[in-house]
Amino acid sequence: MRDTLGRLLASLTGIAVALGATILLTGPAVVTGGSLYHATRTVYSPELGGCFRITLAGEIRYRRTAVRAGTANLRAVADRTLADPALKVQGYGGSRCRTPRRLSRVELRQDWYDASCRPAPGVSVTGTGFAVAVAPTVACDALVAVAGRSSGAGGNLSAYRQVNPGRVVRFADRVRWRDRCLAVDATATVHLPDGSDTVRASFEICP
Repeated sequence: MRDTLGRLLASLTGIAVALGATILLTGPAVVTGGSLYHATRTVYSPELGGCFRITLAGEIRYRRTAVRAGTANLRAVADRTLADPALKVQGYGGSRCRTPRRLSRVELRQDWYDASCRPAPGVSVTGTGFAVAVAPTVACDALVAVAGRSSGAGGNLSAYRQVNPGRVVRFADRVRWRDRCLAVDATATVHLPDGSDTVRASFEICP
C-alpha cells in the first residue's frame, strides 16, 4: 500500500512539473499562470477633427487556487500582477480616419484597479513610474485604490507609446474566480499645432 501511494505521488509530481504547476500535498492546489491581453478602442475627437486609436497590451500573471468545500470546487485567484503593461495612441485623419496623422505631443496615462470595485484590493507597485492613489474611476461609484502612471513625449509622430517593462503592479488580495478581472482607464491628451484635446477609453481585462 505504501509503495502504491509513493508511486502515485511521484506520478502526480511529474505531471505537475510538465505542466509548470505546483501541487500542495496539504491544503488547496495552487497553479501559477499568465494571460496575455491586447485591447483596442478608437475614439473620435470633434475638437481635433480626427480619430485616435488607444491600444493596451501586456500580461497578467496570477496564482489560481482550487479549494474543495463539501461537494463543490471553489476557485479563487491571488496575486494578480501586471507585467509589461504598454499603452499606445495613434492618430488618424481623413474622411474615414484611415490616414496616419502626426501629433505634436501626447501625454499618456493608464489607471488600473479592481473591476469589482473593492476599495482596498492590496495593490502595490515596484520600480519607478507607477504610483498608488485613492481616486474616482469610470467603473466604480466610490473611490478605490488605483495604480496609475503618466508620461509625455513630443516629436511630431503619428504614434506614441508608454512602455513599462517588468512586473510593475500587484493586486495581492485573494478573490473568487468570477471576480478576477481588472479595469483600466486609459487617457491621452493630444496636442496639435492648432489645438489639443483629451480622449479616453476604458477596458475590462480578465486573465
